[in-house]
Order: sequence, then structure tokens, then C-alpha cells
Amino acid sequence: MKSIIAGVAVVVFALVTFSQLSDKNLLASVITSDSLEKSCVDAINERDSLHTTIHEYEIRHERINADRTNDVVLKGTQGGQCGSAGCVYELCLNIKNKAKLISFGYAGQGLIVKNVLTNGMHDISIGQANAVVFIWDGTRYIFENTSIN
Repeated sequence: MKSIIAGVAVVVFALVTFSQLSDKNLLASVITSDSLEKSCVDAINERDSLHTTIHEYEIRHERINADRTNDVVLKGTQGGQCGSAGCVYELCLNIKNKAKLISFGYAGQGLIVKNVLTNGMHDISIGQANAVVFIWDGTRYIFENTSIN
């Protein structure tokens, strides 16, 4: 009974919140966010000839490039996406509410978006004890100790 009451309270709160907003475009932004994530998964499927769904990923939003919008970090959670090295991570930029999958696809035990920019993109750390750092070379992420040409 308590869970039903809590569920109804959340729905009522959401309805009151959205009805009180002066900028009704906020609702469109929330809806677009889901389609942005699905577009990222669709891009992965197209690139890799897969048939995964959005439910096969843990999704979080972080700034990957230097703009002020949150981008999408996807962590594969199913069978072929995880192994002894960890799970595969994909990065998808939010460019004016359109998804742009960037070349990444590395596996590891945890991904951290660092507070350091290289060529307009945040450096990425994968791993825990022996973390590997990736930097943006202008077109893709490379290992930090790889020379940028």
C-alpha cells in the first residue's frame, strides 16, 4: 500500500511541476533526452551490425566535449559486452539534441571523464588501479602516451 501511495505522489509531483513551468520546451527536452539515448544505441547497432536495445546499457550523462550540454556515456551490460577486462563503453555527443557517436568502444572496470580538456574534449580514464588515460587527437580518442600528429 505504501508503494502505491509513493507512486501516486511521484506522478502528482511531476504533473504539478510540469504544469507550473513557464518554459514548456523543458518537457520537449526531457522527451528528446530519451530519443537521444536511443539514437546512440541505434548508431552502435548500425556501426557494429548488432541488435541491442537501450535496456542493455547503463546510461549516464556527462560533459564529454567543451560545450555546456551533457553528453551520453553508455556502458554495455549484457553477455558479449562484458568480459575479464570489464565492460565496453561508448561515447555519444549531444549536438543540438542530435546524437553523434564518436569512435571509442574500449572495455574497462569503470570510466571517468576527467576535468582536463585536450583539443576540446575531456580526457577519459578507464580502469582502477592501472587506469589508462585517453586524449582526443582531434578526430578520435587515443592512448595518452600516443603522439598526436
